[in-house]
Amino acid sequence: NLAKEPEASHTKLDEPLSESEELRIIRALYRFHICCNVFGLGPYKDHIDCDYQQNLFADPLEILQFLEDLYDPWELEELHCINIFAEEKCTEIIESIVWDFNEYNPKFDRQARPYTPEGAIDIR
Repeated sequence: NLAKEPEASHTKLDEPLSESEELRIIRALYRFHICCNVFGLGPYKDHIDCDYQQNLFADPLEILQFLEDLYDPWELEELHCINIFAEEKCTEIIESIVWDFNEYNPKFDRQARPYTPEGAIDIR
């Protein structure tokens, strides 16, 4: 863990990526995008029949076994790192704006109160 390393070892964090590091990240992003398109439902999830969704890869273990046959271990690790990064960034964004849409936010106090004020949504 870099946080536990002495200060001197942090100097490489400010250096630009090498060409090979940049290519590895780009390849991992491409693989992540492909996996999202293949195993995710994407923007059409509301238009896909429930029976059809159940026939897709539903079991994460089944997906992992498929990916283990397809990629080398270090490629799977790259995919995992991109997935963690994406999850953390999305969570960070949602948490930063959740109060803006909350029905108990004071900005909605001036509205006549139906159960959910106009403009308030549950984004979780």
